[in-house]
Amino acid sequence: MKRLRDLFAHAFHVDPPGPAEPTDIERPIIERLCREVVRRRMTTPALLALECSRPMNYLGGQAMHFFQPMASVLVNPAQWDAFAAFLEQRGSIEYLARRLEELESEHVSAAGGADDPGGMPAGNGSAVDKAVQEPAVHGVDGVVDSAPASPPVDPNRILGDRNQL
Repeated sequence: MKRLRDLFAHAFHVDPPGPAEPTDIERPIIERLCREVVRRRMTTPALLALECSRPMNYLGGQAMHFFQPMASVLVNPAQWDAFAAFLEQRGSIEYLARRLEELESEHVSAAGGADDPGGMPAGNGSAVDKAVQEPAVHGVDGVVDSAPASPPVDPNRILGDRNQL
């Protein structure tokens, strides 16, 4: 009976709440992934996807194990397995979200706060920025136009001359 009790002692073990801490093998993989997300300015969509998939993080890890043979053509299989094992932990999504937020705040402070809250870069002299900064031009009917009127478009130039068909 003691043997049976020992066998089922940890059958329903649940990880403690809070963020999971990655191992020394998992930490560089996660760090590189998070830095790449921040570098590409995809922090907000990544956080949204992480928070939406939080209840299914274990299934995501299992799916990564399933797709590992195909993914091994593109990525290092040992790193893929390490990341999949990290995703199977209960607090992995919370750790990833927290790390992304930390890196994003470092990125914004390093840029000197040049980003607005919407995540769009401050004016960089592009044509769109110049159009926004130009004063509004009043149209003929008194309606405010945001930019001067463009010349009329010739439909034959866009569609091609139908007589040539």
